[in-house]
Amino acid sequence: MESSIGNLFASVTSVYNRAIATSDGSNPQPGTESNSEATEWWCLGEFYDTSRARERRERELGIMWWSYRSGFSEMKPYGFTSDTGWGCMLRCSQMLLCQSLSLHRPSITPDTYLNLFADVPGKAHPFGIHGMCRAGLGRDKFPGEWFGPREGCYVVKDLVGGSRTGEDLEVMVAGEGCIYRDKVVEEMEKVEVGGEPLPPPPPISSDHDPLYNPPPSLSSPQDWSKSLLILIPLRLGVNGIDGRYRKNIVEAFSMKSFTGMMGGTPRHAIYFYGVDKGGGGLRGKDPHTTQFAPRRGRGEGKVKATREYRDSVRGGDVTVRLESIDPSLALGFYVRGREEFEAFVREAREGVAGEDLEGGKRLFSVEDRAPDYGGDLGLEGCVMDGEEGEDKSEDEWEFI
Repeated sequence: MESSIGNLFASVTSVYNRAIATSDGSNPQPGTESNSEATEWWCLGEFYDTSRARERRERELGIMWWSYRSGFSEMKPYGFTSDTGWGCMLRCSQMLLCQSLSLHRPSITPDTYLNLFADVPGKAHPFGIHGMCRAGLGRDKFPGEWFGPREGCYVVKDLVGGSRTGEDLEVMVAGEGCIYRDKVVEEMEKVEVGGEPLPPPPPISSDHDPLYNPPPSLSSPQDWSKSLLILIPLRLGVNGIDGRYRKNIVEAFSMKSFTGMMGGTPRHAIYFYGVDKGGGGLRGKDPHTTQFAPRRGRGEGKVKATREYRDSVRGGDVTVRLESIDPSLALGFYVRGREEFEAFVREAREGVAGEDLEGGKRLFSVEDRAPDYGGDLGLEGCVMDGEEGEDKSEDEWEFI
């Protein structure tokens, strides 16, 4: 009798755990799976062929997987104790940020990330779901609402700017798909070092014609005191990704500074870290598995890195067809300093942001200078009476 009861309990527990693990649907969504038998893949800027298949799998397992959680502290006054069904883009934002931090601070141990990203309120866990939702409130996004790739970018920006972990990391969002080199350099060289602002660059003489003699701030590299994470939200089509972007999507995954892509299908976001060489399939981490939130003991400042908690951030890998994902997505790139930023600019101009795309389309643009809308263009008389002609365009760049 006891044996029968024990078997019944084990069966019920198994069914319950499977139900919890698939509570938001299958991984990935039906119709998006890739049957690609590709053996050559780009994974976060590194190429893996057949001979390195095992290395690629180990690399994939090393990417931390942040998924839905249940049973965390209630988000008052909204009443949520789980983000199942609405937090997938926030989880993808966590994964992109975590991957970027692993490049920024390679000495950080996995257990440290388990605390930084734990779904527990408090400053010791700035990148958990509570911190994510708090940042979303500043963007008029409430817990329970679905976030898109653009909102995910700004949540990361705001979170890093308000955390001690991000004291030496700037986050820039290129909201209109264009990176202005002079603006990046100008803002990064304003960053304070040891509490004191960097001295301004020497005055530009009349000999520095901007067309023939670039200003010193662009021509003479000055080291930065902070690293930079560039986030670029994009829309690469109308109802689906335009096929002309395929080549350069592959190119983006091959870039050394690449830290991942947030995308997927409507209300089913996935963090992508790899693409097959032909651009047919994407590899990513799917957050649509609900797991229990970690616990923090009474009076303890940290979450215990139990074996169960460690195991819960490994896995979630899926392969989906590129043509099946939504055209709204966001790319991430990390550069450690001025030299790496210039290398990123050169690599982008030769590929994803280049001119000669052989029938393809650039993913984003890189320009040396932002347009000056305040200059005299010699258009007097061309403005109709009653129009002031003032520039009302919003700044495309947002820095922490």
